[in-house]
Amino acid sequence: MNYANLGLAIIDEQHRFGVNQRNLLASKGDNVDLLLMSATPIPRTLSLSIYGDLDVSTLEQFPNKKRNVKTLVLDYSSPKIVGLMDYCIKNEKKVFLVCPKITSKGKEDTTSVNAIFAKYKEQFNEHIALLHGKMKTEEKNEVLEKFKYGDVSILVATSIVELGIDIKKATGIIIFSADSFGLASLHQLRGRVGRDGEDAFCLLVDDFQDGVSERLRFLETCSDGFKVAEEDMRLRGPGDFTGLEQSGFPSFSCLNIVSDFRMFEIARDEVNYIIQNLNDKENKEYYDYIDKKMKESNEKEIKLFD
Repeated sequence: MNYANLGLAIIDEQHRFGVNQRNLLASKGDNVDLLLMSATPIPRTLSLSIYGDLDVSTLEQFPNKKRNVKTLVLDYSSPKIVGLMDYCIKNEKKVFLVCPKITSKGKEDTTSVNAIFAKYKEQFNEHIALLHGKMKTEEKNEVLEKFKYGDVSILVATSIVELGIDIKKATGIIIFSADSFGLASLHQLRGRVGRDGEDAFCLLVDDFQDGVSERLRFLETCSDGFKVAEEDMRLRGPGDFTGLEQSGFPSFSCLNIVSDFRMFEIARDEVNYIIQNLNDKENKEYYDYIDKKMKESNEKEIKLFD
């Protein structure tokens, strides 16, 4: 569908959309302005801002009260898991139990929503409920209503709760198989709790057979979305600037966009200064030199494809 007078396209939670999806929305009109919003921009978007291809506005304050969410990395045997659920029930608070899958095909199905729900159902009875994407809309709405306003204190769910859930009484979130989630998703899930300004808890749970991953430890000490995005870029790369890949490292001859991040920023600012001050003789010489080299490079590329 194309629009007759589309002037502005806004994409919230932009890290959940692919390059083609964003370009498709922006192409539904002529000269459409595109606003991308996210608490954790994907590495590719963050790196494009370095090159000056995106203007950046940063909101550094929460819209409602300060967040104080304590993040802990635990294994499945930790008593703090059940302890947090007990605490929320006794204090009329809410807690999410998030799992990566609805069910697992293997014999050891221990961390799907079905397995976790079955594990705690007998212990918590009417205080626990199940939510996932394969349920009917009416069922999902009913469960959310009971969780938000009723006696249900524990909601076992997939990452369906990552977005659009605002429950002020949500004090805890327990994420099982945490190492299977991306940094952006973990940070978004953590954002579901502590929205009333009171102390809240995020438990990142896994078996850690090969040791605790570096990125989960990072989340224990960092709650800043942009710093999380920078760490994500350092770990998995900014992706392909001219293609569709949203992760991986571009190959430069002598620079690394992650370790030399500040150098890219300085170079971008210098280029902007030169372009805006071409009346200066030295700046004009720089500009003409680069312009000549770029034209020569383009001519060589054209000959290669002739």
